Amino acid sequence: ASDVGHVITLPAALAAGEVAPAQWQFCAGRAELLAACRYAVAATVLLPSAGAHELPQLLDTVRQLRRAHPHALKIVVREIGSSMRYNQELALRRAGANAVIYRDTRLPGVVQALEALRNETYNRRVAEQAGAELLSDVAPDPLRGYLPLAAFCAAAERMLDRTEPLG
Repeated sequence: ASDVGHVITLPAALAAGEVAPAQWQFCAGRAELLAACRYAVAATVLLPSAGAHELPQLLDTVRQLRRAHPHALKIVVREIGSSMRYNQELALRRAGANAVIYRDTRLPGVVQALEALRNETYNRRVAEQAGAELLSDVAPDPLRGYLPLAAFCAAAERMLDRTEPLG
């Protein structure tokens, strides 16, 4: 596809002081980004993740992009604020993200990661659940500390039963 090297993103995907490559396309907001991706085939979409409070909306955006576009579209989430928990990253991948770039990665590393994804396609099944529901499906039980063996086994069984439909 002719847009394989094209990057569509939001200004919030850059950390303070970073200057993106000149060929990147910046959109003012989510609606403009979705419109810019309307005819994309193999472009890369770089979305910022500033924290857990906006994760359901981010999941919905990723899922919407993945369902609307071919498997060749690359969807990458970059941590800008706090680091994600593993289950949050898993939810993003289930929603359709190709990769998550961790917050300690500087811009040259981000550019390198995007280049490495250039010819990748997304071949996994996209989750049926939307944002908050998908997050709760992959969340661990709210248990802390040492558990007796029977309680630990019961918690593990609940997690396996809850995540079995996710594949």
